[in-house]
Amino acid sequence: MSKFLTLLVLASILLIESGCSSESSELEKVCYDTRGVAMENNIPSMDKDSAIVRFARILSRAVSERQDVRSFLKNEAGRRFDANTDILYGEAKEKTVGTASFREILTAYSSSAEMSVIERSVPRLNIFIPEIPLFDVTIDNMDCSDTEIPVVVEGEKGMSLYVNGNLDLCIPKGELPDFHTIVINENNRIEVNTNSDNTYRGYKTRAYNIGSERNTRSIECSMSQLSMTDLRAYYIFQGNNGGKDSKALQRDYIYYGLTPEKSDRGTLNQAVSEYIAFIEVDPNSYFTMSDQIGNELYNDPHIVKGSVSRKKQDFTEEELINEMWSTGTYSFRFEVSTLSSSRPTVSIINLRPDQLWDFNYNREYQHSTLFRHSKYTYTIDPKKFTRKRVELGQYDISFGKWDLSQEALEKYVTISEVDKSKEYEKTVTYDMTTLNSSKVSGGIKFGLGTDISGNASTEYNASTTKRTTKTFTMRRSEEDDELGTIKVYFYDPVVVGTHRYSDKPRDFTYCLKTYNTGIISFALLAK
Repeated sequence: MSKFLTLLVLASILLIESGCSSESSELEKVCYDTRGVAMENNIPSMDKDSAIVRFARILSRAVSERQDVRSFLKNEAGRRFDANTDILYGEAKEKTVGTASFREILTAYSSSAEMSVIERSVPRLNIFIPEIPLFDVTIDNMDCSDTEIPVVVEGEKGMSLYVNGNLDLCIPKGELPDFHTIVINENNRIEVNTNSDNTYRGYKTRAYNIGSERNTRSIECSMSQLSMTDLRAYYIFQGNNGGKDSKALQRDYIYYGLTPEKSDRGTLNQAVSEYIAFIEVDPNSYFTMSDQIGNELYNDPHIVKGSVSRKKQDFTEEELINEMWSTGTYSFRFEVSTLSSSRPTVSIINLRPDQLWDFNYNREYQHSTLFRHSKYTYTIDPKKFTRKRVELGQYDISFGKWDLSQEALEKYVTISEVDKSKEYEKTVTYDMTTLNSSKVSGGIKFGLGTDISGNASTEYNASTTKRTTKTFTMRRSEEDDELGTIKVYFYDPVVVGTHRYSDKPRDFTYCLKTYNTGIISFALLAK
């Protein structure tokens, strides 16, 4: 199969290195999956993992031989019943494909008894057709004439690919196929009700987050706004189970090139650093930040007219701002405190109110009559403002490089709105954690996470880390508006998931790890 040539070569190399034969059972050992051995159709029970593998083999035969099955799966996945490209087998099995039900077709490649055992063993049995934007792999462009679409089972160390009932090859953990696949797993987004004999009684979709931490109001961006480094880090590390593919380990890749497969040591990438890419400002902060009024030189922007009217001609957006607002900008000070410097790195950016918020004017229009002209009236109320996402790329608010031989695992960001008044100095003390020489030496980092035992731990480990405190001196004005301080941890993810906002395959955004002071939210990206 030509499109699998590279991966077949990889599998062959692994076979040679392991001394295994090319027989299916031996290849499964190379693929880190020894569960898929042949099973008799009349066995009374199966464990869950064996049932998933057996189902993958059965489905792969149907997928290889029947285009109508491939089309059926594509259409069902496109329904996105749980906002993902999942097909819940229990709901799909009685649907008609051609002249038979989906289950009847699978039974032709197995037996009714075996299918019943599989169904009892995996009540939330799921078929998932992943979309991989990095390679332009989407449901829309899935080619149903392709007889070699593999059915996949994911194991601890890799993905086993089945074609026409046989284990064809495996892809090591962390590698992404650049072609369409059909993945067999469990659907944890639904609850299944079963009778005492484990037969199906119905499903209930859970209240789930669509692949992201949306309850924390993640700042979102498009693929074009991510660097390739961030994008690769997310697709390599997006797990939620604390394993070696955990999303918490993304910066191990960003800065040191470490992956689940290349996890022994990595070299610091001198060309990469991070910056504060986006911010959002809570509209309620208007009442806090617009407090310096009446100073001839240093007024905060504020509303000077709550209502404006004009006859005959409507207002433009620019005219409304000029009529309702005073001139000026808010000055935001960002201070990044790191172990390698005794003073924070300070950046100041100036932003207009219309950059921060949608004003959501109340507009009233009075029609003209024989006795009066038409009239346009706008009113503005800060309580009705809604936040905007502000892109800060042009301001280059550097977060710096994360060289763990020089820096702690923590950096602190303090944000304030600057008001002109008497200045003074203040000191703050932060707790910080450094890695010892068993984990980092010069530009070399040894292993994922902080645990040298091989676990991808991101927790404090006394054998590999050391706690310290550091005091920083900051300059302040007496009337500055303090907007909060946030700790950013090396083992925070950068990209936490995706959010689909319509049924169109390409209509989704990437959700970034979002830090929130209670007033200002921000997100970081690599460059």
